Amino acid sequence: MNKYYINDVPFSLSNKKAISVMDEHGVEKGYITKSKLSNLEKGSVFSYTCTENQQSFILGIKKNGLKRFVLAEYELLFEQDSYYLSDNIGKNLLYFSVDGKWNDQDILFEENWSGDIELKVNKVHMATIKINDGIFKTVFEFSESLEESNIIFAATFLMYFMVKIYNEETAIIEELFF
Repeated sequence: MNKYYINDVPFSLSNKKAISVMDEHGVEKGYITKSKLSNLEKGSVFSYTCTENQQSFILGIKKNGLKRFVLAEYELLFEQDSYYLSDNIGKNLLYFSVDGKWNDQDILFEENWSGDIELKVNKVHMATIKINDGIFKTVFEFSESLEESNIIFAATFLMYFMVKIYNEETAIIEELFF
């Protein structure tokens, strides 16, 4: 497994700051910033830019009105292409579970029993997001077969912020009802 890190930061990442994505040797591979797009919810849009070739990927939650609290839908933008994911109805009430189909590949980001987020592509485990691994860093472990230039690689870093949004909203809902 190849490991990458980001410093675990407060949720309120400002529009002017960037979070570096570092490999296990301390080399910056990319950076994450907040973004804005008119069709995505304000405050839920993040971009990952690859240091090597400056390619940018943007992921955010689509504006869906009240439906959003039952079923969040996500849009990933890369160049001229858009890719879509959505919450798994039912599962999303118990834990983070998002899936979609990109270029004939089934994509699943799902929380496991340890509270980590696993990425599966066509049911094959490709990555794990270990949120705050006790060292104030979030660790991303990728299968060696997943290349850094792959859109799924970039989406995994961005999905971390969707998980943070999900956890924040879940905590608010639990507080209201329990």
